[in-house]
Amino acid sequence: MKSAYQPYKWLVVIPFVFVTTMVMGLLCILAGWLLGQESANIFAVLWSRACCGAVPLKVNLKGRKNYIRNGSYVVVANHQSMADIPIIHGFMGLKIKWVMKKELDKIPVFGAACHTLGCIFVDRSNRPAAIQSIHDAMDTLGKDAAVLLFAEGTRSRDGKLLPFKKGASIFAAETG
Repeated sequence: MKSAYQPYKWLVVIPFVFVTTMVMGLLCILAGWLLGQESANIFAVLWSRACCGAVPLKVNLKGRKNYIRNGSYVVVANHQSMADIPIIHGFMGLKIKWVMKKELDKIPVFGAACHTLGCIFVDRSNRPAAIQSIHDAMDTLGKDAAVLLFAEGTRSRDGKLLPFKKGASIFAAETG
């Protein structure tokens, strides 16, 4: 099935995700400017669900009873594939602020949309600056925000678990 999926991926999924990211990103930015971050998040969730539908992915979320929608959480996940982001953002029902590498800030529309959503950009090559950006973010997070960190700090290229970084547990301890 993997080889049969490849033409669909290159001809349908990748162009769809690119166009959808640009359109929903612009709508997210516009909504954020005019109506606030809450409205911007609606477009991020729509983008996430549209991307999952194009792949197509069937999402089966278990454990929803273990958290409340408007709670404040530190969410820690493994980063096994590019699908992790739309699955988590589109289906958990939380107002997620992603911790992401600063290089993503440079992607046109996407970077600005992430800023509008309140994402936290870190410089992974500069540990003190990365820690400072996390501390700065702690001061601006609302009581209903969930911060998501990938435990390994990056995406696994081969699906194998990488060593965990300490940032998620430190962030959770310091923010309560």
